[in-house]
Amino acid sequence: MDEISLPPTESDLACTIGLEYTDRVSFAVQQAGTPLVDAVVLTNTSEIAYEDLIVRAQVASGDVEPWEGRLARLDPGVTARLVPERWRLSAAALAQRTEGERTALDLEVRAGERSAGASFELDLLAYDQWPGAGILPELTAAFVTPNHSLVAELLRGARRVLTERGERDGVDGYQSASRQRAALLAEACFLSLAEQGIGYINPPASFEKTGQRVRLIDRVMRERFGTCLDLSLVLMGLWEQAGLNTLLLLPEGHAMPAFWTHQSSLPEMVIDEPARIRNLIELGEIVAVESTHVTHRNAAFAGAIEAARKSMNAPGSAFTAIDLKACR
Repeated sequence: MDEISLPPTESDLACTIGLEYTDRVSFAVQQAGTPLVDAVVLTNTSEIAYEDLIVRAQVASGDVEPWEGRLARLDPGVTARLVPERWRLSAAALAQRTEGERTALDLEVRAGERSAGASFELDLLAYDQWPGAGILPELTAAFVTPNHSLVAELLRGARRVLTERGERDGVDGYQSASRQRAALLAEACFLSLAEQGIGYINPPASFEKTGQRVRLIDRVMRERFGTCLDLSLVLMGLWEQAGLNTLLLLPEGHAMPAFWTHQSSLPEMVIDEPARIRNLIELGEIVAVESTHVTHRNAAFAGAIEAARKSMNAPGSAFTAIDLKACR
């Protein structure tokens, strides 16, 4: 929670104004039901009681109608929380936002002729802006799109790969209870994507401090370019539609997908323990894959697995793993 204290003056309300809120909002955040503001927090720092307080909040850019709340009384030294229920940004407006914008949440509190105000920074993100591992990382699941029509096309390619190898072409997930079968499915999806002639590209231009703009599957397939994160999310969508449970691994400065070799998932959505993931890899519980290897000529699944293993042995000073099934 951010909190701003205002010194009392003869005409001002002697109170502190705090705001519990998410300072980076996107279409994915809105669709997840995350409120724009959890609570407005007021603390009376004077020696008198204030009555009939009016609290007004607005987004400086005008993207949503202002909210107004009332508080009958605020005694000296007392803290009160007001919850702006159903105050949300428009889903349609966020879905159409193609560039990020820095704006502010402005608050004003009035009691008769006395008033106090505060302003809090707010970033409105583009619809395809991934906010980063540090901001609601579980929302990464919103960028994995297993039901996209292009996923079905790539799965047809995976079926062909299985047939050419003399395997049954069913996209059957864990139905056979075979870890080897799960790995074959994952490999067939990897090779189907590798056949598309996709090239690696740096993250697209963004003015955000953290996270990055994401190329969703339709843009990856149209432009035939993708970053490590773009390609990881596409592979996760393929694997999820094939019936496999997946994870997104985020060693420092990088992104890689992984899949469970059996019907399982982490008990929590997000962990920051690379040793725990390394242990699961060594036990054969999960398989991490270097997604950028789909851009290599004659891409080999075994090589992508070995490259991911090397990355996991030196994850850097920061690490996050996001389990998609737990997020769902």
